[in-house]
Amino acid sequence: MTAAHSCFWCKWEKLDYPCRRDGALDFSRLADAYLQNVLSADEDDEDNHWSYECADALREADPVRCFDLVRVLCDRVKTSDAAGLLAAGLLEDLIALNGDAVIALVEREARDSARFRFVLSGVWPQGKEETEVWQRVLRARKHGPFMDKHDTLPAVE
Repeated sequence: MTAAHSCFWCKWEKLDYPCRRDGALDFSRLADAYLQNVLSADEDDEDNHWSYECADALREADPVRCFDLVRVLCDRVKTSDAAGLLAAGLLEDLIALNGDAVIALVEREARDSARFRFVLSGVWPQGKEETEVWQRVLRARKHGPFMDKHDTLPAVE
């Protein structure tokens, strides 16, 4: 991994960059905390809220590396519900706000991974149904499996 980015949350909350290991962004650490945060019933999960802020800052600063994080998260989700939270959260935002930068990566991952297509099936267009990016998303996920058809979360490949 290359050097870590810094973000507002860690600097102001004095969390000593919990997303880093040996000075670099550690996707494994970030992914674990992110999943714990989004799956937490406690909306004020102070221990892991930094991960949401970190992922969002990464999405803004470097959408391609954020897509790498999405791939790690996709492999780590254990349930369809968790996959749905990833789809409706970070992946949906990444595509809606940074689609031009990541659509080729989305298409390649969808071609190679049924698990990713499953997660991608939970992404909504956020009012961008007519865009070329959204049409490419639809083509990338057209062979399923699909969350809304209650298909099973595919195994990690």
